[in-house]
Amino acid sequence: AVMIGGLSIANVLGVPAGAFLGEHFGWRSAFWAVGAASAVALVGVATLIPRIPVPAEKPQLRRELVIYRDPQVWVQIALITLAGGGVFCAFSYLAPLLTDVSGLASGWVPMVLGLFGIGALVGTVIGGRIADAHLFGVLFSGIVASTVFLVALGLFAGVAAVAVALAFLIGFSAFYTAPAMNARMFNVAGAAPTLAGATATAAFNLGNTSGPWLGGLVIDANLGYTSPAWAGAGMTVLGLGAVGLALRMQRGRSVTVAGGGVTPRTPAAQDSPSATAAPPA
Repeated sequence: AVMIGGLSIANVLGVPAGAFLGEHFGWRSAFWAVGAASAVALVGVATLIPRIPVPAEKPQLRRELVIYRDPQVWVQIALITLAGGGVFCAFSYLAPLLTDVSGLASGWVPMVLGLFGIGALVGTVIGGRIADAHLFGVLFSGIVASTVFLVALGLFAGVAAVAVALAFLIGFSAFYTAPAMNARMFNVAGAAPTLAGATATAAFNLGNTSGPWLGGLVIDANLGYTSPAWAGAGMTVLGLGAVGLALRMQRGRSVTVAGGGVTPRTPAAQDSPSATAAPPA
């Protein structure tokens, strides 16, 4: 949750700053700013991050790849991709929706994007605090909330005040579920923690790619700037189906990776995600 909080802070500061720079100094300025910030981060990593000793037994890729024999891992990949992709399907086209549908001046866009980031930060903090005790509850409630907020955006985007409020709420619900999504991945692929973290990150990025792609398709189909909200809601509904399937597999007899092989997993009513599992960077 702490590391995901860094992503939330980036949404608070970076996204509106990029929108402001792009509007006033051209789109290239935003990329120059990203390059400069990355250089500062590189110096910080090189000078401030302590050295980590190499473990006596290095991870073996062949042994870690066995986690992909567990169907629960693939269900979790689908869950992360659909839930995240649904939100970013709408968020990626929030700027033209605010100006062309809600009727806001372009100067409002960076502030509304910042509001999304504030919601994301608040959601990360709250979701991270309760995900360990109520993992599936967080997943269900957060994705249901995202679906409701996306539908509301599709219906009421023409009311500027409602659209602004929904930007905050969508950011909140999206990142409220992020710690639980990550914890669940470490639960089902905990025998290969390095690959589990990489897989969760890849699933998030797959959602961040497929969602905007779908949003662009529906806009190109002349369905309007509210259509990505509806398409995103469709993705999150599918994500809810993935949560239900994951819960069913968790309660029934499934498999879990242990010691480099796949062994039977005994039924369990509730996950117990490790509080020390690190979210994806």
